[in-house]
Amino acid sequence: MGVHALAMMAGSTVGGILVDRYGPRRVLVFGEIAFVPAAIAVAFARTIPELAVLAALSSLFAAPVLTATASFAPYLVEGE
Repeated sequence: MGVHALAMMAGSTVGGILVDRYGPRRVLVFGEIAFVPAAIAVAFARTIPELAVLAALSSLFAAPVLTATASFAPYLVEGE
C-alpha cells in the first residue's frame, strides 16, 4: 500500500504539471494510452514483488488520468 500511495503522489504531481502545460484533454488521452497496458500487466504478475512493481506502475499512470478528469470543469465552461 505504501508503494501505491507513493506512486499516486508522484503521478498526481506530474499529472498536475502536465494538465497546466498541455490541458486535461491531451493528458487524459495519453494517460489512458499508458494506463491500459500497465493495468493489464498487473493480471499477469507471477510473484509478489512483481505484483508490487506492476501495481506501482499502474498507480503511477492512473494518477494523471484522475487529475485530468478532476480538472475538466474549468475547461468546459466559459465565463462566470
